[in-house]
Amino acid sequence: MREGIGRIAAGFSHPSGRRCSDVTLAFTANGDCPWLCLPAASSCLLEAQTPLRCELQPVARSPVTPDLISDWLLELHLVRHPVGADLRLRSLLQLLVQRFGRRCSAGYQLPLALGHARLAELIGSTRSTVTRQISQLRHQGLLSSEGGGEALLLTPELVERG
Repeated sequence: MREGIGRIAAGFSHPSGRRCSDVTLAFTANGDCPWLCLPAASSCLLEAQTPLRCELQPVARSPVTPDLISDWLLELHLVRHPVGADLRLRSLLQLLVQRFGRRCSAGYQLPLALGHARLAELIGSTRSTVTRQISQLRHQGLLSSEGGGEALLLTPELVERG
């Protein structure tokens, strides 16, 4: 990755024969692990979340060090661990701010705004539940939009609370 933030997704065949498409595996930005390894029977998607410049080069053999997908799979698994959707959404927002956010005078700016359906996929919930949770965070003054919805502003209370 040379510049920007991207979402890496893949489609997989489920053992039941059902096709699982557009499953988020990781996010990537400049300075991340420079390689990834995908299962042979998968299709890969790189979706720009901000203006993106990258270079893709297939390699015959993977390096020995951990890859980007492995890092994110563990992080996203931990996000899905809390019981309530509200806690899972907070965990996801904290993770995204930790990886991509910038501290500003009003709190933390997250330079990407994911749709409610994508957030629901990431936390293992429904779009309507995510919409309800985001509305509550906005009502509590913990979350707001910036730049015509292209960025989110999160309060320190939301990000720094465990």
